[in-house]
This record gives sequence, structure tokens and C-alpha cells, in this order.
Amino acid sequence: MSKKQEFQDRIESQLKEWGSKIDELKSRAAGVTDDAKGKYEELIQGAGDRKQKVIDKLHHLKKSSDEAWVDIKVGVENAMDELKDAVHKVKEDFKQ
Repeated sequence: MSKKQEFQDRIESQLKEWGSKIDELKSRAAGVTDDAKGKYEELIQGAGDRKQKVIDKLHHLKKSSDEAWVDIKVGVENAMDELKDAVHKVKEDFKQ
């Protein structure tokens, strides 16, 4: 298996994991007061937007040549970091 394919597989696996966490947060948000619901829904939407950004960058990476994918990899990794940060932000706000 090529390094490109290994990277794609790892990112796809992480996306599934983060998608599950976002779904869990959506379920938790359904149980909060109406006053807090808007805030959590906005934060969760932001996490969903970050997830879509990773999906878009991963799609771009899949279409890239075996030589060019390394340059795109950095953007995918940065987008994954943004997604992780967004999910952690929602989790932290739920604790308060």
C-alpha cells in the first residue's frame, strides 16, 4: 500500500470517529435548555463545517498525482486539526 493510500485511509478513519463525536454532541445539545441550545447548535455547526472542509481537501488529495499529494497533505492535516479543535471546544462548553 502506498503512503498516499495509507494517509487517506487514516484520515477517513479519523473522519468517521469525529463524525460520530459530532453526532453525539448533537444528541446532547437536544437536551439542553432553549437558552443554551442556540449556542451549542452554532458550535456544532462550526464543527460540521470543519468536517466538510476536511472531506473537500481529502477529495482533492485523492485526485492528486502520487507526486503532488504530499503538498496537499499539509492542508488536510491542518483542516483535521481545526476539526479536532472545534469538537473539543463544543465538548468544553458542554462541561460548563
